[in-house]
Amino acid sequence: MTNGAFPDRKYLVDARELGALLGSATLLDLRPAEDFALGHIEGSRHLDIYGVSLNDSSEAPLAAFLASFRTLFGARGVTADRPVVVYDHETGERAARAVWLLALLGHPDVRILDGGAAHRSAFQGNAELGVARDALRRAERHRRRADGHRRRAARIGIPRH
Repeated sequence: MTNGAFPDRKYLVDARELGALLGSATLLDLRPAEDFALGHIEGSRHLDIYGVSLNDSSEAPLAAFLASFRTLFGARGVTADRPVVVYDHETGERAARAVWLLALLGHPDVRILDGGAAHRSAFQGNAELGVARDALRRAERHRRRADGHRRRAARIGIPRH
């Protein structure tokens, strides 16, 4: 689902814009690692945006928190001279956090893939994203299958790790 009522569309990129940016932008997949492993847009890099948290926002812990993210983003190819496109599941919660962090770190061009990874129509009719569309469909099938396995395991008392 795209968000036509988003207050500032300069932070969003649609499928056509993404197709034009492929190869010149850094693409970050912020979904859980298991979803990334099951399928992602070709060329994207995974980042667990919730892998680092901050409970004390005084100066020293905040500086360490931001330094950790500067390193994490840099390790995934984020540089100030390339636009960054982030995506997650449909909600955009993880993507919004990444936009905020990158803006706080001074990155000049960060956008969210409108509709996230679940937005299938964003990949229709765009030859450059055909592989991504197929990977996302496979990932969705695997996710549904894994959800079913988790539900069955919970019913019979197998603990979740």
